Amino acid sequence: ISGNSGSGKTRSMIGNLVGMCATKIYDPNTKKWIVTNNTDRGLFISTELEEDEIKIPAVCFIACVDEDSVHNNTVTDEEQERLDYAMDILEESPIWFEEMFDFDDNDLEHEIERYVVKHGVNKIMFDYLHSTLKMFESMAKKGARNLQEHQVLRIMSIRLKNMCNKYNVFIQTSTQLNDAWKQGVLDHGALEGSKSIVNKLDLGAIQIALTDQDEALYDEIKRNANLGFHIPPTHTINIYKNRGNRWKMIRIWIHFDLGTLRMTDVFVTNYKGELIENITPTFIENFIDNEEDDSLDLPVYSQEDEDKEI
Repeated sequence: ISGNSGSGKTRSMIGNLVGMCATKIYDPNTKKWIVTNNTDRGLFISTELEEDEIKIPAVCFIACVDEDSVHNNTVTDEEQERLDYAMDILEESPIWFEEMFDFDDNDLEHEIERYVVKHGVNKIMFDYLHSTLKMFESMAKKGARNLQEHQVLRIMSIRLKNMCNKYNVFIQTSTQLNDAWKQGVLDHGALEGSKSIVNKLDLGAIQIALTDQDEALYDEIKRNANLGFHIPPTHTINIYKNRGNRWKMIRIWIHFDLGTLRMTDVFVTNYKGELIENITPTFIENFIDNEEDDSLDLPVYSQEDEDKEI
C-alpha cells in the first residue's frame, strides 16, 4: 500500500499491525477496554524510524489518544491512565519491533526467519521497499554489477514474495509515489522506482489524502446517494490489483485519524467515481491446528545464537 509523503502510509501500517496483534484496545464509543481475541503475532521492521517513533503511535492507537496531545503534554488524567495501561498491553502483546537502516535481501530474510522460528510471527510490516548501498554491494558481489534502482527493487519484491511462501507469513510493505498521482494516476504507474514490483504483489493499492477533485466528488455523492449518517472521509485506499478477488480498481473512502491511527471505512466507489453498494465487509476467522506444525523445515534458534547476534 504505497503513498505520497504525508499520506500516513507508515502510520496505517503501525495501526494495521497493532490492530491484528494487540490483546486489548480501548473503545471510545463504549469507553471500555475490549478484549480482541487476536491470535496473530507481528513484527514491524523499520528502515527509517527508530523504535520509540513506532511505539509511541502504537500506544496511542491502543489507548485511542491523539499523539499530538502526548507530544504537547496536554493529555488529561484519564487519558494518561489509558496510555499507561496501553503501554502494559503493548508489552504483553506478541508484537516486536526491529530497526534495519542498511540492509540487503539476505539480512531481511535472516531477520524474518529468526522471528518466525523464535516467536512464531506470522504478520510482518516492512517499512518500506527501497534500495540501499548494502543491497547494491551485495548484488555486485554476486556478479550482478551496474544494476539500476528499478532492477534492485524488482529483486527485493521477488525475495519478499518468496519469503511469504517459504515461511507462510503475511508481509505488507510500501513504496513512495512519483508525481503521476497528482494527475489522477492511481495504479502501478504512480509507483516510484519500479513498476515491475507489481508483478509479485497479491494486493496493490495507493493511499492518498482526499484531493480537490475527491472533495468535489464526495459532495456530489452526498447529494445523490443515501449514505446515512457517517463521518467524512479523509483519505482513499485505491486498490488496483487484488489477485484472486473480484474487487479491484475500487476506491475505499476512509476516515483516517492520523493522531490515533484509527481507520474507519466510509463507502466504496469504482475508479469512475460510481458508488458500489453491493460490497460487504469480510470477516476473517483463524482456524488453528493445536498440533505441532512440522510444515516448515527451519533452523531452531538457541540462546547461544542470540548471544552471538548481540
